[in-house]
Amino acid sequence: ICLRNPVARAYSQYWHMLRTGRAMFSFEDTIRFTPDYVLQRSMYLEQVQRFTASISRSKIFFFVLEDFLARKEQVASNLLCFLGLDEAKMPSDALETHANSATFPRHVELYAWKNRVLRTVGNTHYFGKLPFQTADRKSVPWFVRGIEKIHSKFNPLSPRNTPPMKDSTKEFLVSFFRTELRGLSAIVGIDLEGLWFTHER
Repeated sequence: ICLRNPVARAYSQYWHMLRTGRAMFSFEDTIRFTPDYVLQRSMYLEQVQRFTASISRSKIFFFVLEDFLARKEQVASNLLCFLGLDEAKMPSDALETHANSATFPRHVELYAWKNRVLRTVGNTHYFGKLPFQTADRKSVPWFVRGIEKIHSKFNPLSPRNTPPMKDSTKEFLVSFFRTELRGLSAIVGIDLEGLWFTHER
């Protein structure tokens, strides 16, 4: 089971939801009005407890994404050992990980406004991207397609670094998750406090 810094994971999910038409406010207002949208999946403690209630802890291998990215060979070696697999048979390019290229809008507030305007008339983001299709693109109202086209021209998504999170928001989330995830380190056998929160104090 791979665990990611819960603050970074929540922030990453917000940007994905904004790009796909599901986030309608700023990150801070999303936390304020609909916190479950971006925080629930970072509530690892209750999720891990459900796993360990059904599966013996000795049969679960936990690792942290940030640690894997910093020490790919070592973490992969530990995992293969845990699984009883021959490390020598691992393909030489197995650790050449693929990273999704992140894209962000030029104007976040405008993008959120567009999502609010279109929230009840259809989301065209996933057309042609799913293994099944419940409707044809032509069934989307013409004005929705028009808004999407104009908006994409004046507020396009482009590859760039993730916009920085506000310091006050990060401080709040660090404090929140430090409390909510208390006891997780003992279950997974990793000092998550030291990896995720100590340097944020």
